[in-house]
Amino acid sequence: MIDPFTGPQRNVIETDIGYEFGRGRVANSREHHIWGSNADIGATLEDFGAVPAVPLLAAASAMEIISSDVDDDGSPADTGARTVRLIGLDADWNYQTEVLTMNGTTAVISAVTWLRISGAIVESVGSTGAPEGTITIRVSVAGATHLIIPAGTLHSSQCHYTVPAGKEALIVDWGVGAGHSAVGVVTQSFLSATIRPDVRPIVKSTNGLWIPLDGLMSEGNTIARNPKSGFLLPQMCDIKVEGYKFAGTGTLCAGGWITVLEYTIITD
Repeated sequence: MIDPFTGPQRNVIETDIGYEFGRGRVANSREHHIWGSNADIGATLEDFGAVPAVPLLAAASAMEIISSDVDDDGSPADTGARTVRLIGLDADWNYQTEVLTMNGTTAVISAVTWLRISGAIVESVGSTGAPEGTITIRVSVAGATHLIIPAGTLHSSQCHYTVPAGKEALIVDWGVGAGHSAVGVVTQSFLSATIRPDVRPIVKSTNGLWIPLDGLMSEGNTIARNPKSGFLLPQMCDIKVEGYKFAGTGTLCAGGWITVLEYTIITD
């Protein structure tokens, strides 16, 4: 296991960091709860999310949103989803959001470009109270899918997070929950990041290689977690939960979560 607190590292808070964040005593900080689920994990590694393998963009790109149902429309206002907020990072790895108005089965292109797209939230709806179709967030035009908002839900489901520029992030908790359709199904899950594990202080990988930081194994309908992870991640680093069906047959539905404390880098 990697120990992020050895070597010439900064930002080790001597008191309980969760308490300090909860009391608002860490300046320019925020707490993130990231989660995602995969309806049918296979025998090879897949992301815990509605998109089994989210691509990492090398350059910022416009995104577009589109629904499988014409009633997800904000102009004219219809009965399904009307507006959606995208959340992610711009070309310089800085946090940004944008609200787009749905146009049913016609794609709507973002006004800004995105290097990472980490979340999408339905902000306004019609009389049904939720999207009537599946909303897809993808690279424009008709490119790779990055997020999905399932019909009847109000947010995307993807256990993936990227540390913005000028920030560091401490993982304080992560875990998985799994359910299966047959006896004897075993899940092998990993907390993975794009880092160089052989370098201190820890730095981002230059080739986008995913390195497992920690692992959990669970059998049957169970929940497994590591509430004392303590991994310190550098700026512009990606983190996700992924896994595969280690043993058994049948459908395996699994979900993962990560709790991240993000704060501004402290310099001398």
